[in-house]
Amino acid sequence: MRHRRAIATRWIHVGWPVGVVAFTAVYVGMPGLVGDSFFLVGSLLPIGAIAIGMRIYPVPYKLPWQLAAAAIALMSVPNLAWIIQVDIQGQQSPHPLAYLALACGHLTMLAASITIVVRHAPTDPGGVLHAALLGLGLSAPVWQAILRPTLLANGVPALRQAALLIMVLALMTLLGTLLRVMATTVRARPTFYYLLVGMSGGMAAVILTTLASGPERTTMTLLAEAVWFIGYFSCAAAVLHPSVVHLTAPEGDYPDDLSTRRLASTAVVLSMPASTAGATLAVGGTPDVLLLIVSTLISIPLMLIRFWQLALRRLRAEQALAHQASHDELTGLPNRRTLLEKVDEALRQLRSGSVKAVAVLFCDLDGFKPINDTLGHQAGDEVLRVVAQRLRGCAASSDVVGRFGGDEFLIVCRDDGGGSVDALVERIRRALAEPIQVREKTCTVGASIGVAVTTDGSASSDSLISEADQAMYALKQSTRATRSRK
Repeated sequence: MRHRRAIATRWIHVGWPVGVVAFTAVYVGMPGLVGDSFFLVGSLLPIGAIAIGMRIYPVPYKLPWQLAAAAIALMSVPNLAWIIQVDIQGQQSPHPLAYLALACGHLTMLAASITIVVRHAPTDPGGVLHAALLGLGLSAPVWQAILRPTLLANGVPALRQAALLIMVLALMTLLGTLLRVMATTVRARPTFYYLLVGMSGGMAAVILTTLASGPERTTMTLLAEAVWFIGYFSCAAAVLHPSVVHLTAPEGDYPDDLSTRRLASTAVVLSMPASTAGATLAVGGTPDVLLLIVSTLISIPLMLIRFWQLALRRLRAEQALAHQASHDELTGLPNRRTLLEKVDEALRQLRSGSVKAVAVLFCDLDGFKPINDTLGHQAGDEVLRVVAQRLRGCAASSDVVGRFGGDEFLIVCRDDGGGSVDALVERIRRALAEPIQVREKTCTVGASIGVAVTTDGSASSDSLISEADQAMYALKQSTRATRSRK
């Protein structure tokens, strides 16, 4: 299997540049309808590669590639429109809606990347969103300083400008997230490298296509088409590489810190569209209002997601602290303080008439000290954890099982007088009589269980627990006396 994968990988690494050069050469050498048709075939090759990759490899999460196939189909609409409307019908250029399909294709590709990012975001939420904002912010100077002046000088229609702007914002955001996600994985690096080259090629092709309407239009156009081939073949290589199966599998956790450096860089990134507009005004130019609107509409949801992440992290931290304060660290059961609160709560229900009786079972383990002395405290801790699980299994869902301290456990239940407490005691004794396997040795513990039941609403939690404790102690003394007489 390893040998087959090595050969497949070698063919991918070799086939990628060979395919780019071959398709570019054919496209350049066969202008017109034949060359454009050949270009259309090249643009659709990644869809076939995706179908093959999904069939060959056990990819656990296929949605990103399904969206990528749809995106590539949309991005190929202008190529098809060029063949029909320019090569066949003799028009000057395709209908502007064809370029809108191109923009929709890039947005769909962005959605495909988001499905990948979402799988990695839980391990690096702050880093991924910061990278997305960075890519979005850097797109502002690229658009305002390089692309928009050329579009205005060449009289490009507003609809096509809007489509190109969406493409640039989507590609730059995608590049930022890919760079960050790639840093969180090792096994999927080859696939990420190809995706990164493909997205970078797409961004470069957009820029070159925009600049192709200048004096060096022919040379620039051919260069742009060659770069498009790099993007298409990189996408195909990414899905055909064996590492594609690890694409959506994050590795490790990364600290979600709010350092001064990250906050400062986020502020700079968010201000880039406005700063770019201000710089354009300062040199006598006209800022692109559409850039400000679209970038703001994208950045606001990203920031809201970030705020939600931080709020959720704080909520989880508070819940964890509350759980630690109210539960025993070893067994996960409610601790002494929580048990006292639960007894008080049950007594309040008794006084209000919502329950008929309150029962407290005080359980003290028999035979636990020898386990600690002979097998060590770690073995004793394991026994306590097993006992806690068995006690939870015996109690009803409405009962509260907690660790009172050491090898003492307390169960608080609301008894209806029908003998349910006696049945619970019997279940506990049977459950604890089962052997416990610790460090390849079999241990057995028992329990002395003292029971205190009250129907008097004036009783206190201390008196009820003390009564159960005394009953347990009396039972333990009686058991010892019985054994000594034997």
